[in-house]
Amino acid sequence: MSTRITGTTQPLTADDPVLRESHAHCAEVTRSNAKNFYHGLRLARAEHRRALYAVYAWMRAADDIADRPAPIADRLDALAELEAETHALFDAEPVRPDGFWPALADSVARFPIERIQFTRLIEGMRWDLEVGSCRDEGDLTRYCARVASTVGLICTAIWGVRSPDAKDEARRLAYLRGQAFQLTNILRDLREDLTAEQPRSYLPAESYAAFGITPQTLLAWSDPDACQAFMRHWIDRARLEYRRSRNYELTIAPAGLAASSAMRDIYRELLEQIARDPRAALQARVSVPTSRKVVLALKTARSFGL
Repeated sequence: MSTRITGTTQPLTADDPVLRESHAHCAEVTRSNAKNFYHGLRLARAEHRRALYAVYAWMRAADDIADRPAPIADRLDALAELEAETHALFDAEPVRPDGFWPALADSVARFPIERIQFTRLIEGMRWDLEVGSCRDEGDLTRYCARVASTVGLICTAIWGVRSPDAKDEARRLAYLRGQAFQLTNILRDLREDLTAEQPRSYLPAESYAAFGITPQTLLAWSDPDACQAFMRHWIDRARLEYRRSRNYELTIAPAGLAASSAMRDIYRELLEQIARDPRAALQARVSVPTSRKVVLALKTARSFGL
């Protein structure tokens, strides 16, 4: 597959200004919006970093559509349009000459990225708009699979695997790592999601009921023992997914080790910050300071001799 731009007859080359500008745009979108992702990817090879920046810029555009202040029907229509344009890209049709499109087309041409992962990401966003709350753990697992495990599988396609025999195990562990990352994000964003104009409750309703609380109880921390137990349960559940995916880095190609390890360490640090004071996550958004992310990334870089 070659990168063709609307209005041209020849594929773009690596030094084409349109392609360079598109990759620069994607890097800036990632730097500005995905602090955890960005600091980990600084350790990746340039070709891998560019591809993952392009994927993130596509995801950011999809998120912006889903979150824009417009009727849900209009947002669903816009997601359908994005999906159609993405399918056209995978069909090697010419893409728009702006934004992330040239960079994404270039990345899809270079790496075995699967179309189905983008389809599933959009399915997750549609579910978010149309339902937006999990009834049980099955709903939660499917949601995390669509919006995060898909990203793990895309990363695996870009990193490559250590050997052909490792492919299935790498994909299985990438799926679990995505679950760990998304559970961490959900715990970080609890207050923001529950107090949004269109509230979302990703932690299952049956889990709230099992602990004898409601989302409103949790926000008010009006039953401290039950709220603490509920938060501890989901922190431990996220920790479990990190343990279950701990061998992921043993299955991917060496070129992906440093960046993947750094992203894992930054996200795990975020989870442990939430664990140190679970109530704080209900009062303000918890984040890992930039200085700490840099330290973690440098520590990872040193461990790999970079």
